[in-house]
Amino acid sequence: MLKMLMLKILVIDDDKLSRIKIKSHLADHHVVEASSYEEAVERLTQNFDLCFIDLNLDNTEVLLGLEILKITVQKGIYSVVMSSLHDEEIIEHAYELGCSDYYTKGTEKNSTADTLNRFLLSKNDYLENHFFKEIFPTKSKEQKSILKKIIPVIQTELPICLLGESGTGKTFLAREIHEQSKRPGPFVAVNCAALSEELLESELFGHAKGAFTGATTDSKGKLALANHGTLFLDEIGSMSKGLQAKLLKAIEEKSFYQVNSDKLIKSDFRIISATLDNLEEKIKSGEFRFDLFQRLCGLNVELLPLRERKEDILDLIKKELVQVSESGRKVVLSKEAKTILENHSWPGNIRELKRVFQLIAIDNKGLISKDDIEKHLEEKAFSLKGNLLVKNQMQMALTMGLPEFLEEIEKEVVNHALANNNHAIRKTLVQLKINQARLYKHIKSGKGELSEVH
Repeated sequence: MLKMLMLKILVIDDDKLSRIKIKSHLADHHVVEASSYEEAVERLTQNFDLCFIDLNLDNTEVLLGLEILKITVQKGIYSVVMSSLHDEEIIEHAYELGCSDYYTKGTEKNSTADTLNRFLLSKNDYLENHFFKEIFPTKSKEQKSILKKIIPVIQTELPICLLGESGTGKTFLAREIHEQSKRPGPFVAVNCAALSEELLESELFGHAKGAFTGATTDSKGKLALANHGTLFLDEIGSMSKGLQAKLLKAIEEKSFYQVNSDKLIKSDFRIISATLDNLEEKIKSGEFRFDLFQRLCGLNVELLPLRERKEDILDLIKKELVQVSESGRKVVLSKEAKTILENHSWPGNIRELKRVFQLIAIDNKGLISKDDIEKHLEEKAFSLKGNLLVKNQMQMALTMGLPEFLEEIEKEVVNHALANNNHAIRKTLVQLKINQARLYKHIKSGKGELSEVH
């Protein structure tokens, strides 16, 4: 259900128990009650966002609820008609008069939640305000214009493809779209570029015990885990043609087979994908299937790099400063430091900006100077200098604790080696002098699901 601000709602029903039931499902809102026609007319001198109307008000032969409906429609109130009877003629008449929604009494719990969602979806101004205030704040007119396309499809099944450079917030936005949707299942993320074809197939579809070397147990697979939820496929453009065909079939049929298994698994998932690549160019070169492209790209949304929405940089800096100050001592930027941050090109986008402020937090200094910022913009999070850690990394180890720090170092090295070896497992094992279990642990915990902002 969409997150929302408090609404002012009028419930008109002569049945006290019915009013209590409806009100119990509207606990987050300001609810006003009316138990008769006269009281309802009096209440309607006030303004309301939404109104629930019992058609059989006062148990009269004349449906006074319809008379109330005329008033609420005239006032522009989102009007929901309720009745203990399912009379199609009456329902049709109510819609002709302008009612916005209808449900049969006895289904209050689900119907009330669905009604609130439909109400919000009908209010584009509210949705836009909520989206740009709470989810993806931006002052960029171009970025706002692009992101507005998402709002009408948040609660639909339409697949969305997020485009943009690394670090622009694709994973974060995909997760937020899922959170704002009505899908009750989990958000499940897979990075398609981080795994070899064999491992990616297993990660997506699952595998039976013995499917390949190292598969000592059954694995369910991300498609199955995303049942009733959202499957986020990051770097979809890196997927092989063979896996593209298998994924397409799973999307179309909502069912698939695990690797090395003849058991059919069904899963109802919505797909959100993301890519750095130009998929249309990949289609022309034969690297990407056009039919899969059509299935994935119901709506294409591009996230602009920070250098193209410089008006947002200052607000992002302020947000990070607040977080740093909340986690430790209050931090202030010198004028020179602030100027450097505002004018930096941010090739790593939001992820790079967040990393800089993580390093600032580790410095534990009250005033951040120009030299501090220049140093952090040049540093990399886990670079090694000979056989010794650089000063900043030593501080990281002391802050994080040695076990967590070494785990991060090992994870980076494993995934870097895999990438350099084109995901050749045996070559990587020999190079790093580690066993398969240790390698697979870092593949699962590392690049299987990347950080929030991507």
